[in-house]
Amino acid sequence: GLAALVLLPFAWRRLSMLGGRGWAAGALIGLFLLSGYAFQTLGLQETTASKAAFITGLSVVLVPLISALVLRERPRYSAFVGVALAVVGLALLSLAGVERASRGDLLVLLGALGFALHIVSVGALGSEQDPLAITFVQLFTVALFSTAVSLFVDQPWPALRPNTAIAIAFTGVLATALAFLVQTAVQRYTTPTHTALIFRSEERRVG
Repeated sequence: GLAALVLLPFAWRRLSMLGGRGWAAGALIGLFLLSGYAFQTLGLQETTASKAAFITGLSVVLVPLISALVLRERPRYSAFVGVALAVVGLALLSLAGVERASRGDLLVLLGALGFALHIVSVGALGSEQDPLAITFVQLFTVALFSTAVSLFVDQPWPALRPNTAIAIAFTGVLATALAFLVQTAVQRYTTPTHTALIFRSEERRVG
């Protein structure tokens, strides 16, 4: 919600230029993004962070598969090599001493599928739209549906402490508004597979 509010003053005049097709594209991209974070968050309640990191990283494999099936884009040989190295690296970093698969692992895998669909849809649907406007629509969609779901959760909202507020401000402005704006703006100059590989290099660094 904060990320959408930050972008709104800059995207306001451009939203009318999207038209119905642009709004629908942005909403669909946002739903894929929402599914990625939602399933990942739910899965983390029932699995370990290391396993979740590896399974989420499998989106780097799903992206070229979805691109080939949906967009008819066959990845280059170098992309296959990069995908294989990324998976091996993630496995070495994340799967030491793991136990058997759990329900949480399946939920995180669904999250990885959501992230993969988000990357592919940004390339397929977002490249023809204004980056600022389409980014706002996808983040607004996530905020809208997240808020709606939260109303049915039978748990009190946690107290907002100063350090939490700072974390929300940092992640909302830089890690969400700016990050997804940059992704949407520059992904038109590269392929979804390359985008997924870049995201996985960030994930390995954090891990």
